[in-house]
Amino acid sequence: EARGFAEGSHSEPGHFVIEKAFVER
Repeated sequence: EARGFAEGSHSEPGHFVIEKAFVER
């Protein structure tokens, strides 16, 4: 999962925030 977040953050910062928020939720 972490690897996916890293790629998402580098490629799509906005998407990263959504993913992170979803995980924390």
